[in-house]
Amino acid sequence: MPGAVHHASCSNNKKLEVIKWYETHGIKSTLQRFFSHVTKQKTSENQVYQWKQNRAIIEESCKTARTAVKKKNRSSGVATSLPTAAELELVEWVNALRNEAV
Repeated sequence: MPGAVHHASCSNNKKLEVIKWYETHGIKSTLQRFFSHVTKQKTSENQVYQWKQNRAIIEESCKTARTAVKKKNRSSGVATSLPTAAELELVEWVNALRNEAV
């Protein structure tokens, strides 16, 4: 699609791998190793710097297998369309149905 901006998302595992490589080999080597296919290297460079700033969050996300493969770090309730109270009510209702073996 001409004119469209395409961003490749990376898992938290991949982000941490990139950060570690950057810290030992520098930005030039990191861009060559992980982003050689990207035409706008400056954008990838900025992305690496941003990941480095968020390293603590990324490392925390890599502690469990479930969150290590995720590409976005969102806190609970961010992507929900229901208010938290309504969502909790819904969870209780579903659990009650499960307990009744419905």
